Amino acid sequence: MPRRGENIYKRKDGRWEGRYIKGHIDGKARYGYVYARTYKEVREKMSVLPDTHAQQDEQVTAIGAHQTDASFKSVAVEWLESLKPQLKISSVVKYTNILTTYLFPRFGDKGIESITREEITLFSNELLVSGGHKGEGLLPKTVTGILSVLKSIFAYAEKYEKYTVFDIKGISVRQSQKSLRILSRSEQQTLGNYLREYLTLTNLGILVCLYTGMRIGEICALKWEDISFDEQYVYVHKTMQRIQNTDTAEQKTSVLISSPKSGCSIRKVPLPDEIFRLIIVKKCPENTYFL
Repeated sequence: MPRRGENIYKRKDGRWEGRYIKGHIDGKARYGYVYARTYKEVREKMSVLPDTHAQQDEQVTAIGAHQTDASFKSVAVEWLESLKPQLKISSVVKYTNILTTYLFPRFGDKGIESITREEITLFSNELLVSGGHKGEGLLPKTVTGILSVLKSIFAYAEKYEKYTVFDIKGISVRQSQKSLRILSRSEQQTLGNYLREYLTLTNLGILVCLYTGMRIGEICALKWEDISFDEQYVYVHKTMQRIQNTDTAEQKTSVLISSPKSGCSIRKVPLPDEIFRLIIVKKCPENTYFL
């Protein structure tokens, strides 16, 4: 129940809601709403509202408070635009895919302040059980990534746009640790013998990965100039990946070569003598790719 003489209510979700007339259309009142975590905050926001009885414009905006018709989609777009200057292209593509594939279809038209914790929990469970193109459920790691984007958008809405949103930091997905299949010493020896017997550049690349721990994107981006023949090491400072093109329909994907996501991934890796001798045999001009 509202306190006497005031249109301020306590909602079932624990927040306080204040209702005010923001304008009239065809003689009918159009209402706006103010949300906050306490009664006092709502009352303070409503105290600085303009005299709505004298306003006939539907677009009357509360001073110091947002109207509640700001959609999740509009806030999410602002969030992504604010991050773009500091993101890699691959990260922008990743976030865009998460938004368009999962978050916008579910929350796009909803008001950012009206999305509840229960809705997000239900959404998370549905992704695990029946998400994905085949409806067979998404991997916990994928759902965790989607929730991470959602949490970042909510944090942006609260910190920079001053919206009152639910705290969803505690919502998480339990991930089971999968056991790694590691080659035994005899298996590694068998593979190595085969690769040496049929020594193509591709097989040499597999050998380098086997003895240096380089990732597939790193070995694909490696150039001959990154190999120090004087000091016998590989300088790893680039990675290659194929990303989706979001701005053109002519080509769905393109190859991107960039620095690794983490600065710790930039390193010099020593080459074992045996592998180094094989590399010398296959040496190519510097400004060409190793593979």
